[in-house]
Amino acid sequence: SDWGPPVSVVWPTGPYFLVDYRAPVRTLIDAIREHEPDYLCSFPSLLFEITRQIRDLGISVPPIREVIGMGEASPPELTELCQEIWGAPYTSTYSAAECGGG
Repeated sequence: SDWGPPVSVVWPTGPYFLVDYRAPVRTLIDAIREHEPDYLCSFPSLLFEITRQIRDLGISVPPIREVIGMGEASPPELTELCQEIWGAPYTSTYSAAECGGG
């Protein structure tokens, strides 16, 4: 019913669904179409492949409020693709905590 702690303790959240990121891209697209999420969060490289296939195959998808990339640097084209495909902003949450404090 919500994202669970710690996020749901701080902010009200809605339902969520998880799909194995190792699934074929078409399976991921089908899950997005079925669940119609408000937010989509994954690795930027995977989001790039998802949006590229949606565009190249002319697949109809529901609008999304925001696309969020995490865990790696984003391809420069991803911001434009998210706007083109979903009419949504793209937010990158990439960080390099493994480098230590500075």
